[in-house]
Amino acid sequence: MPEPPFRLAVVTPVFNDWISLSILVRRISALYRCEDIEFFIAVVDDASTDPLAGIDQGIGGDSCIRRLEVIRLTTNLGHQRAIAIGLVHVASWANFDAVLIMDSDGEDRPEEIGALVDASRANGDAVILAERTKRSETLTFKIGYVLYRLLFRMLTGRNISSGNFALIPADVINGLTFSSTLWNNLAATLIRSRYRLVNVPTVRGERYAGRSQMNFTSLVTHGLSGISVYVDVIFVRLFLVAAGVMVFAFASIIFAIFYKFFTNLATPGWATTVLSTFLIIMIQAGVFIVGITLMLLSGRSNYPVIPALDCARFIDPRRREPGRRAKVDDIPAHHESKEAARDLI
Repeated sequence: MPEPPFRLAVVTPVFNDWISLSILVRRISALYRCEDIEFFIAVVDDASTDPLAGIDQGIGGDSCIRRLEVIRLTTNLGHQRAIAIGLVHVASWANFDAVLIMDSDGEDRPEEIGALVDASRANGDAVILAERTKRSETLTFKIGYVLYRLLFRMLTGRNISSGNFALIPADVINGLTFSSTLWNNLAATLIRSRYRLVNVPTVRGERYAGRSQMNFTSLVTHGLSGISVYVDVIFVRLFLVAAGVMVFAFASIIFAIFYKFFTNLATPGWATTVLSTFLIIMIQAGVFIVGITLMLLSGRSNYPVIPALDCARFIDPRRREPGRRAKVDDIPAHHESKEAARDLI
């Protein structure tokens, strides 16, 4: 008896990038058969200002894409929070095997979906993470990403080598949407979770159209949002470091006093300066400990955003009417791969 098709819900956030999304939808429809994988796509429109293009045109009845729904947000919340809302939305759908989170611009290649699905079938309830083995960004971005990974490792004690491109079993989604850290960063939330994780090597693709709207500020904010998932761990580590500095300074003061007043050994003339310096260090470490302790306690008393409970208020109940169909000629002239994009549609 043939194996039933894998029913895959897809969450993809979009902001004004309807051309790339149109290409992605057609690529998925061309690459996969409904006998193998059935796709149910939730497009999270992050309050786009451009008209909605006809992204579902050209998808026939025999297409592997069984459903395509656009969820419009009332305001622009950013990539991560759009993903969180999309996950909450598809969690209400019935009879799907897993949820795939992917970008709509082509950098998460639809050709990799088959490998992620195969890994999910082989590993049961594990979360499948797409690990980048080859990247296509600029040298500046690569250096920044390496520094981010080093900082993440130093502050949290964990490695991060994956982004949003991930496949999550259906049984995991409900629990994940009740995690408050999902509101800030999906990848870090998955890494911190107690779910079993399996990495699958993938290649980062190139954008179908236009240029990335990620600037330096957005990249830094994204990195900090990932680190914020471990804010309590970081506070504890900083607390221990500050406590260690305070203990060392106090021990140094005691030693200097004992050396000066309770021994017959000659003391340097700058002993008083050393004592005052270590006293200042000890006081500053104590103030730092009190400060981070109060910050941690204050943060724990605040009500966090729980996506499963709070996302509904950000969804616009009005349905967007499709505009004209996206065309390759709409791709800005500076985009170097217009001919390649024409072949993809």
